[in-house]
Amino acid sequence: KMQKSFEEVISAEESLGVLQGIRNRVDEFGSQAAEDMLVEYDARARSLAEERQAQQGEEKRVADVHTLAQIMNWAQKCKKDGLVEWEQGHWAEAYVSWRQADDTLRPFKAADKENGQLLSELHGAVAKNLSQACMKLGYWQEAVKAAEIASQLCPEDHKAWFRLACALEGLGRLDEAEECLHKIDECSVGRPDRTRIAKDTQAKREKLQALRDREQASLKKTVEKALARNVFSEEREDHQIHPAVLPAKTTPTRESLEESPKSPSSVPKHLTREGAKDLLLELRDAYRDTTFQMQIFKLARDVHGEKELFLANLSKLALPLQKPILERFGFQPSEKGVKEMKQALQAHLHAATIDEDIRRAADETTMAFYGVMYDKLTRVDDDIDSPPSMEVRLGRDPREQSE
Repeated sequence: KMQKSFEEVISAEESLGVLQGIRNRVDEFGSQAAEDMLVEYDARARSLAEERQAQQGEEKRVADVHTLAQIMNWAQKCKKDGLVEWEQGHWAEAYVSWRQADDTLRPFKAADKENGQLLSELHGAVAKNLSQACMKLGYWQEAVKAAEIASQLCPEDHKAWFRLACALEGLGRLDEAEECLHKIDECSVGRPDRTRIAKDTQAKREKLQALRDREQASLKKTVEKALARNVFSEEREDHQIHPAVLPAKTTPTRESLEESPKSPSSVPKHLTREGAKDLLLELRDAYRDTTFQMQIFKLARDVHGEKELFLANLSKLALPLQKPILERFGFQPSEKGVKEMKQALQAHLHAATIDEDIRRAADETTMAFYGVMYDKLTRVDDDIDSPPSMEVRLGRDPREQSE
């Protein structure tokens, strides 16, 4: 494969087109656009790195004794560097160091069982720390992947399963987090500190149940307020609070959209029950994207937690994610399409008895749509506007330490 010089790469027609697009975007939207593009670039870079690692997952190379010593020494140094940064509160720097250690260890395996055990223990410790750093920075998907690696390498390590439970909790996957706690119970059998571990897992279970109860209570209040204020009315201003409407994991069929026999352009579309549920689930999954959640967090910080300013900008932020989903469900990929989608969901959200699956999907979608501002936006008595805290939103346990 012939190597190209930097000048050749930058002068290529495709590269010039990309650069011109970046320039136009910055000229039109200013420094905010530049910051948003940096966030997007960071997320894409991590995604590509993860894809490469996944492709290489089954192609681990057997390291000889000399190579194994080199990679383990380097990984150990990166791990210690990360701990130094972590203790000083430098989460991003710790993340970089532990990510380097993970990248170094991941492609290799040992030739014998004894060295293989040492390699697994080191890589497991690095993965646990990496997961913790990802949670601090809001990289929830990556936090889950790192914790999964740690639990696979060290299946008897209760801390690895606890990291995974915390990461899943951050994504709102509470049932899966509960399963991790069952794994911890199994791992702790016969351990001298089993009583302490059981106390920690019980505290986490109570916390997960409290989150479920709070979400149900918040959903009930949100739905009641929405119905009282006619949230999904066409006359309602775009920037007011409304439960997010989103799609599903399965590709909808033409049968899920039932067109009225009247004028197709003037008569609203209608969704079947399954179509409405699928729409909500797809929107939920789209809103849970790490990049979008980081953008929500940044927006909330930029407006200092002020509800009206946050909501006024949130719809614009979400539209790019909504467009492909709107098209798949037969709506226009535009603000008009969003309004049509809301109208199509009215019958299901305003029903005398809302379908339980649709209620749950609407709740999960709303949580993902509001991100770190969910509690503030759905809280009834909230007279103080303050910047959101990622730790507060997720109920982080201050006892969770890196190793």
